[in-house]
Amino acid sequence: MADYVPALLADKGGEENVSTAELRVMELAATARACWCLAMAAGDLDAVARFIAAEVQALRSIGLERRAKPVPSLREVMASIPLR
Repeated sequence: MADYVPALLADKGGEENVSTAELRVMELAATARACWCLAMAAGDLDAVARFIAAEVQALRSIGLERRAKPVPSLREVMASIPLR
């Protein structure tokens, strides 16, 4: 569970590339996943189904596709090179 939200953030190009709302939905997806794991351990299959559905709904709302990290412009690259 510790790497759930960081993995989703990586899929979206990093924390600086997601909105606050997207981050909150990622946290909701992580909570739903933790809840379905607990429900599975308790043997409550109805709750498992509900929490899996909640997780999938949250993930779909932020999109299942990966985003590329923004590429720095040539000007930014040149500015980062130290002059001798």
